[in-house]
Amino acid sequence: MLDEKHDGRSGEPDAPGVSEAKRTVRHGAAKPALTALKWGAGVLAIAVALILIFFDWNMLRGPIARYASSRLHREVRIEGNLHVHLWSWTPRIDVGGIRIANTKWAGGGDMGDVGHLAVSVKLLPLLGGHLRLPLVDLEKSSFLYVRDMSGRSNWEFDKTASNKPL
Repeated sequence: MLDEKHDGRSGEPDAPGVSEAKRTVRHGAAKPALTALKWGAGVLAIAVALILIFFDWNMLRGPIARYASSRLHREVRIEGNLHVHLWSWTPRIDVGGIRIANTKWAGGGDMGDVGHLAVSVKLLPLLGGHLRLPLVDLEKSSFLYVRDMSGRSNWEFDKTASNKPL
């Protein structure tokens, strides 16, 4: 036989004056919130995946070129397509038509012209802070290296730019 202060399910007596309905509400109130949180996280994950799948990566050619230009203190142009293949443990980036300007003292023009660049990175070592590039492929590329009589060379970039972290 059950005591009036005990519901029979756990070994602890209920609080005095708490009905069965109130116990159910108290214990079940977190379930709808947790369910809503799970659904929200799932919808957010699907939305992010769809954005990454259908995102036009060519929109980032200008910002990436400006960033590279500021780091090298030379004009960098990306004239071809930019494709990013994310769904792998080694994501890959394919870039077409990269041009790096030469210094004015070396005659102007382009110092580097890359027809196609493919780079892939291993994700797991990257999480630990180690950059592993299993693929760096340059196709149809040409570079013009110039050194003047004083020993100045066009492949040496501004030293202050190279000291900054990515």
